[in-house]
Amino acid sequence: MYNPDDDEPGEAATRVIESCYSADGLIWSSPLYQGTISGALKNALDWLHLLGPREPSYLHDKVIGLISAAGGTQGLQAINTMEFATRALRGWAVPYVVPVASAASVFDAEGRIQDQAVGLQLERLGQEVVRVAERFATHESPDHQAECDHAAARVAAAVQEGCLRRGEAMTDEPATEVALDPEATQAFAEGVRDRSCDPAIRATTRRARSGTA
Repeated sequence: MYNPDDDEPGEAATRVIESCYSADGLIWSSPLYQGTISGALKNALDWLHLLGPREPSYLHDKVIGLISAAGGTQGLQAINTMEFATRALRGWAVPYVVPVASAASVFDAEGRIQDQAVGLQLERLGQEVVRVAERFATHESPDHQAECDHAAARVAAAVQEGCLRRGEAMTDEPATEVALDPEATQAFAEGVRDRSCDPAIRATTRRARSGTA
């Protein structure tokens, strides 16, 4: 357990700290507990405070993918909390995130994915983390702005495609009007030009993706 008054890490904490520091990309996942991340993940993130004196410090330019799992329909609170932690640790959260709702029906007792749509979302998230991490690792001075703009376009296209597919599944006719609000899409693209997209913009985009916008 992290204690700021006695922060000499043990073997397990050292392994977490060094693994995170040496990685090019990370995937963070947390259940939603009382509207936020689990205590276990928070404790792990607290140990990363010891990376402050290093050069580069903390998780500078690490690419991070975010997943949450909720028993009900609300999973974005945990995602938002992890986004704030990512920025505090100087990392980069990819725009595409996966809040898994009603997790008990998505995974079986062995933890295997039963929902193909969620499986595809998780696969896409992994691909984005690898793609951006490779770009950052292979360019001495990567153009982060261009990379975030590119990621925004890819996510907007993925969400648009998902909305259209959902419209086709709900009717017998091809979906011609089920699409994202252009203003929401534009706001989303502009939002990722910062270190992370504004949570409110992401929430708007995710609601559109889930059909509740």
